[in-house]
Amino acid sequence: MAGNNNLMTFAPEKDQSESDSKNDCYWNILIVDDEESVHETTIRVLKDIQFEGKKIHFLQAYSKKEAIQVLKDNYDISVILLDVVMEEENSGLLLVKYIREILNNTLVRIILRTGQPGKSPEKEVIIEYDINDYRAKTDLTVNQLFSAIISSLRSYQDLKIINKSKNGLEYIINATSDLFLSKSVKEFAFGALMQLLSFLKLDEHSLFINVSGLSLELEKEGKNRFLIHAATGKFEKYVDQYADSLLSEDIIQYLELAIQKKESFFDNNCYIAYSKSSTGSVHLLYFSSNSEISEIDRNLITLFSENVRIAFENVNAYIAKSQSQNEIIFMLSNILEHNSLDMDNHVKRVSEFAGLLGRKAGLNTKEIEILVTASAVHDIGNILIPKTILDKPTKLTEDEFNTVQNHALAGFNILNKFSNDVMQNSSIIALQHHERFNGSGYPNKLKGEEIDIKARIINIVDTFDVLLHQRKYKEAWGENKVIDYMEKESGRQFDPDLVSILLKNIDEFLTLNKFLSKN
Repeated sequence: MAGNNNLMTFAPEKDQSESDSKNDCYWNILIVDDEESVHETTIRVLKDIQFEGKKIHFLQAYSKKEAIQVLKDNYDISVILLDVVMEEENSGLLLVKYIREILNNTLVRIILRTGQPGKSPEKEVIIEYDINDYRAKTDLTVNQLFSAIISSLRSYQDLKIINKSKNGLEYIINATSDLFLSKSVKEFAFGALMQLLSFLKLDEHSLFINVSGLSLELEKEGKNRFLIHAATGKFEKYVDQYADSLLSEDIIQYLELAIQKKESFFDNNCYIAYSKSSTGSVHLLYFSSNSEISEIDRNLITLFSENVRIAFENVNAYIAKSQSQNEIIFMLSNILEHNSLDMDNHVKRVSEFAGLLGRKAGLNTKEIEILVTASAVHDIGNILIPKTILDKPTKLTEDEFNTVQNHALAGFNILNKFSNDVMQNSSIIALQHHERFNGSGYPNKLKGEEIDIKARIINIVDTFDVLLHQRKYKEAWGENKVIDYMEKESGRQFDPDLVSILLKNIDEFLTLNKFLSKN
C-alpha cells in the first residue's frame, strides 16, 4: 500500500486550475484509495468517457482524511469510487457516514470498492450504509466500471434536477412571502427583480415596468408608454423614466407583444412577465439570460411570476388601505390643531421626534412607521375638552385638571373603533401617553414596561416639545433647562433608557427642532 501526502487531480488535456474553474464543463469523480496502481488504472480506463457532452475531471485522495478535505474544497462531486480498507479496516465506511450525516450530502453517488470483501460483507454494508453500488475490485472489469460510472452519473444528474426544482420552489415560497411585506410599488418591484435574478443566477440586466396606457402623442402609432419602476444592471440609470426612447427597439417590441397577447412568454433567451391588477394597471417584468433557459427554470420563472402578480395585488391593496388610513389620521390631526390655536406645529414636531427616538431605540421599520403616524393623534381626546379649559392662560383648578385628564380615555374610545394596526396602536398611545414610569400617571397608574414603548416614547418627546415652545400658560424654556428637567424626571416620569438615548443624541434632536420650527 502506497500512501500519499499530496491531494491529486487529473483532467485530460486540462491543467488543474482551469479544470477547477470550469466545474460545469466536467463531471467531478473522486477516487479514494491508498493504492497508487488503483488510481492509475481507474484514470486510464475512464479518462476518455464523455456523458451528456461533458468529460471526466478526476480528484484523488489516498486516505479518509485527505478525502474529507477534497470534499470540503469541491462542492460538486458527482461520483466517489471509494476503497473500504485504508488507514483503518473500516475507513471507507466511516467516510460514507461522514458524507451523508456530517456533510449532509445525499446527491453524490458512492461506489464502494474493496479488495477484502470478507471483512465487509455486501448485504450488511448495503443495508447499514447509504451507498449506491458495492463491488469487489477483482470483479470490477473495464466494462463493469464503465457501466457503473455511466449509471451513477445519470442518477446524479436526475437527482440534481429534482433538487434544483425543490430548492427553486422553496425559494419562490420564501421570496414571494417577503414581497408581500413590501410597502410601495418601487420597493416591491426592485425586490421582485432581485429575488428572481438571485435564485436563477440570471443576467443582471432586468426591468420592472408600468404600462401607462396610450398617450396622446403615441395614440396614432398605437404604442404604449412604459414607465420604468425598477431596474438592475445597465438599466438601473433609467428608473423613473419612460422607456420608449431609452431601450433598444427589440426590447420595446417584446414589451408591445406582451401587451398585445396579454400574457407572459419566453422568446429565445428573453422572458416577459405580464400582470394586470384588479384595478386595471398593467406591469411587465423583463429580463434576458446569457444562455438558454432550461425547462425547469422556465417552470420556476412562470410560477414565480404568478406569485409576483398575487403579491403585487397585495401591495396595491396595502397602498390603498394605507392612503385611506392616513387620510383619516390627517383629518383628525387637522381637527386637533384647529381646535387649539396653541399647537403651533406641535403634532408635526412630535411625530418627527418620535420617529427619531424610535430609530435610536432600535424599533423596526414597521414599528417606526406606526409610531410616526399614530403620534399625530395622541391628543385627539382634547376635542372633547372645553376650549375654555384648554386655552386657559392661568393654572387649572383641581376640577379642571380632572377634566383634562379625561382626554386620554376619550382619545382611546375614538380611535379604538378602527380595527387596523395603526389605529389600534394610536388608541393605546392616546390612552397611555400620560402614564408615568414610576406608576404615578393617569388614567390607569401603569408602571414601567406595563406602558407600551410607543406611549413611553410619546411621553418623552411630547414633553420635550412642550417645554421648548411657548404656550399660553408658559414661556419657552431654554435648552439647558429642558435637558435638566429630562434628566431629573428620568426613572420618574420617563423611561430612563429612552431618556438616556435622547440625551446622548440631544444635538440631533435640538437641530431637528430648530429646522421644524422654521418650516
